[in-house]
Amino acid sequence: MNLRKLTPLIIGLMIIGCGEEEEKNTTTMSDQNQNMVTEEPTATPMPEPTPTPIPEPTATTNNIEITTNYPVTIIDKLNQIIDISNKPEKIVSISPTATEMIYKIGGEVIARDRASVYPQNVMNLPSIGSAYSPNIELIVEQSPDLVVMEALTQARFVGEFQKLGIPTIAVRAESLIDVTESIKILGSALDLDENSEIAISEINNKIDSLKTSVNYAEEILILISDADRNVYAAKPESYAGAVANLFNLTNGAEGMEDMGPYPGYTLWTAEKAATSNPGFIFTISPAPEPAPKLSTMLPMIPGFNRLTAVTTGNVAELDPVLFMQAPGPRMAEAAELIESILNGK
Repeated sequence: MNLRKLTPLIIGLMIIGCGEEEEKNTTTMSDQNQNMVTEEPTATPMPEPTPTPIPEPTATTNNIEITTNYPVTIIDKLNQIIDISNKPEKIVSISPTATEMIYKIGGEVIARDRASVYPQNVMNLPSIGSAYSPNIELIVEQSPDLVVMEALTQARFVGEFQKLGIPTIAVRAESLIDVTESIKILGSALDLDENSEIAISEINNKIDSLKTSVNYAEEILILISDADRNVYAAKPESYAGAVANLFNLTNGAEGMEDMGPYPGYTLWTAEKAATSNPGFIFTISPAPEPAPKLSTMLPMIPGFNRLTAVTTGNVAELDPVLFMQAPGPRMAEAAELIESILNGK
């Protein structure tokens, strides 16, 4: 057979063969796909989210972080054992001493006695009357969870508040130790311990710096008069005497018997004055103007008018608020006044 005639035949057979083979392969793959079982994908379980613990809130006062610490038990300056279950939020102060101590450590009150005038913002608070005779009904109306008083002059009110179920804390300021211990007591009661430590440190540091600048060796007297023009001298046991004692000044009234309306003071008669010889006399005049200052009256009082301190002009007035009406955390300011007077500033 002619080769040229065979060639197209051979090519045609090859194409048919290839087509059959491809169809066979396609059919086989199709059959395999039909026989395959498609498995559903298994979901991977997601872990349950773990909640992030939320820290307990902490109170912050003057940028000092402090934690609550209740219940607390304290012993106040009347040796009362007082249990405080929760942080006091509604505090009534019935003494300037108590008010100033509370605010010194960053606390606040909702009502105050009439004589509490420092710091200035307390003047916007309701008054519950005089520190000597506070209005108990007005205090109860405030629904306080704590009353703070002064131990020496207000101890008689404790029983009334106990009957009403109102916790009371008594503080005292008859010495530097009294002041710092009372501030520490309030710090524990109000959960302001760190603030109280800072306040104590500030007071002590300022007084320590003042002590080194006073070197006065002569005897001194601190005198006050009442409405009947009786004159009394402050003993070292009084607050004014305690401030002077910070400088180790010799107090002419030391060892004398308490006499008169003021604790820590003794009656200083004309006869007693005539036998004393103070180098310097400090006077306190509690009565507001136009009442005359005691310092201007001494030259007219027999027995006092012949004292060398009076005749030479070594007499100076002390601030009645700092030295008598509001003894407390401003003790360093009171000491600063005595230092400035004795150093002629």
